[in-house]
Amino acid sequence: MKIHKIEDYIKPENWWEWNCPFCNIEKEYLLWTGKFFSILVNKFSYTWDDRHLLVVPNKHLEHTFDLPAEEFMEFKIIEKFMDDYFDDSYFSFIREKWKFKSIKHFHYHFLAGEIWEELIIKELNNNK
Repeated sequence: MKIHKIEDYIKPENWWEWNCPFCNIEKEYLLWTGKFFSILVNKFSYTWDDRHLLVVPNKHLEHTFDLPAEEFMEFKIIEKFMDDYFDDSYFSFIREKWKFKSIKHFHYHFLAGEIWEELIIKELNNNK
């Protein structure tokens, strides 16, 4: 018989981090780790291949406005990585509001190809 402790019923303040896939990155998906960010292949790729990358902060943050300016400066290195990785063109996006986020740890999507204005308008209209 398991004897339960009070900790079994009270979630600690950082309970989300224990189950967050970006706080516990599976090493096989990891491409690069910097001082503040990591780049990984999306395990659930929108393109069903390794052409959908994610950039995640190494510490658990929910919004871009939680990121100190000094840490954001590492994006110069990340942009160079993306230019080398995607030989032709790519686009990126982020979902800032929780309503459409799949994970409560902010992350940037980088995908190969181009995105057209008509597609953006269609998606925005579908998410109203």
